Amino acid sequence: MDETSTKFLNAISNKAMVEGIDVTEYADADELLFHHAIRTELDQLQVKPKKETIENLLNYSRSLR
Repeated sequence: MDETSTKFLNAISNKAMVEGIDVTEYADADELLFHHAIRTELDQLQVKPKKETIENLLNYSRSLR
């Protein structure tokens, strides 16, 4: 029988849950190096869409019902 598991870092997606937890305690060196290497690129991906864009997406999803 095979055993499967989810790494701790991948299991936490809620930022509020992460606060107060020392994530480095659960990550190995490779994961930390990778995260630090792409941190600036990840920050650049965060955007705040215009209200009009959100409304257009909601209207489109409603039209599919």
